[in-house]
This record gives sequence, C-alpha cells and structure tokens, in this order.
Amino acid sequence: MNSTQTVGILWMLVFCLAICIMSVFARLLTTDFSALQINFLRAISALPFFIPWLLKHRPPLLQKQHLPVLLFRTCLSYIGLALFYTALAHIPIAVATSITFMSPIIASIIGIVIFKEASDGKRWLALGLGFIGMLVVLRPGTEAFNAYSLCAVASAIIWATVNSILKMMTKKLNPVFIAFYSLLLTIPVTLPGALWSWHNPTLEHLPLCLGLGMSVAVAQISLGNAVANADMTLLTPYDFTRIIFIAIIGYVVFDEIIDTWTLIGTAFIMISTLYATYHVVKNAKKTARNTL
Repeated sequence: MNSTQTVGILWMLVFCLAICIMSVFARLLTTDFSALQINFLRAISALPFFIPWLLKHRPPLLQKQHLPVLLFRTCLSYIGLALFYTALAHIPIAVATSITFMSPIIASIIGIVIFKEASDGKRWLALGLGFIGMLVVLRPGTEAFNAYSLCAVASAIIWATVNSILKMMTKKLNPVFIAFYSLLLTIPVTLPGALWSWHNPTLEHLPLCLGLGMSVAVAQISLGNAVANADMTLLTPYDFTRIIFIAIIGYVVFDEIIDTWTLIGTAFIMISTLYATYHVVKNAKKTARNTL
C-alpha cells in the first residue's frame, strides 16, 4: 500500500465518521421537524460549508447535458433520505445504519441485471449471504420488525440506485462537484414538501442545523478526496467502520446499546460485501491478464 492509498483510506474514515454524525443530528431534529423539512434544512445548511472548496477549486458551471441525470439522482436522494430520516426517528440508530450496508449488495444486483455486469455462482452466493444478514437484522415476525424498518430497507434500495448513477457520472465529473450541484438542486426539489409540513426553527435548533450541514459537507468532500486517492474496491472494507462509530455515538448520545442480532446480521452483510468486492477485483485482474 502506497502513501496515496493511505491518504485515501484516512479520508474514507473521515467520511464514515461524518456520516454517523450527520445521522445523529438528523435524529435529534426529528423530534421537532418532519423528514421532508429536515431534507430541506440539510441542503441549505450544508451549502455554506462548501464555500472554501468552491473558492479553492472554482468548479465550472453545470452543463445542460448533465442536468437531467443529476436532477433525477437528486429526486431519488430526496426520497431515500426522507425514508431514512423517518426510520431514524423510530428505530435504533445502529439498526438503521446496519440496514444501509445493504446498498452495495443491491447495487451489485442492479449492476448485474441492468448494466449486464459479469456474474457467476460465487457472486450470487455472496449476495444471498448479504440478504440473509439483512433478514437477521430485520427479524421478520418479531417486535423489532415494523414499518419503520421497511423504510430503512426502501432507503437502502433507493441509495443503491443513487450510487449506481453516481458511479456512472464520476466517469466525467468530480464527485464533490456532483455533491455541490445536487445540494443546489435539492433546495427547489425539497421546498414544496418542507412548506407543507413546515415548523418554524428556533435559535435552539441552529446548532443542530449547522451540525447537520457541516457533517454533510465534510462527508461529501471527504468521499471525493478518498475516491481521488484510492480505488473504491480498496475503500469498501473501511465503510464498515461506521457500525463502530455509530455504536459508540448511539450509546453516548441516545443511551442505545447495539443488540447481538444486529451485530450478527451486520457481520453477514460485511462478509458478503467484502467477498463480492474481492471476487469482482479477481475477475477484473483475470480479464486484464487474458487481454495481454
């Protein structure tokens, strides 16, 4: 591992911590605001924290040909975040986070079915293992399984689609550039829903909104820097540090202790994702050798 890859991993860890902190601020805001309004507050609170990045990099104006795809991605993100915030308000934060780990597995299925990526029995076995892990976390038929858990699942499915679109767009655009313009588009997209369920913020909410916005900006910029320094296949295993961060934060802030079933299910999902990633990399190297 070279120094550039190490820098990428460190940025990935910053991203994971920032995402967890964002979830905490969003959870705290759900006591007074709807998921629709939090989506709007997230966008307007995060934009000011992008100013230093904008002044340094001076990104070009968004070209018309990229607008439809970016707008579609923004609308999907809006729905996915609204579902995730709804889940956060009603289920343990560690459980909601664990369910989001299904996104890479769902994205793999999308890649196989829609983008015709190569697949074989071993890859499907890994995906099946991840599905079993999700069932362990959800525990259908028990009190832990409810409509809000399904909101988190739906959010993971939508975010898998969002990430698949991002993967396609990053071939031509910088990830932070995409994040910035997505936030700009989020304001008009989320405004109608926010107005429909509007609750006037007070000065007490200001630190929470600023914390939410700052964590969103840090997460997006960190992810962009991580991807710029290391391949996503190298970074994927470190995404699971989120369960460590959120377990600690959840206990300190909300007095929530992560349960054994959530840990077991997350372990299944983690093994599934890591094996699927390893298998894809191995096949890619094999294909590259065959073309020489």
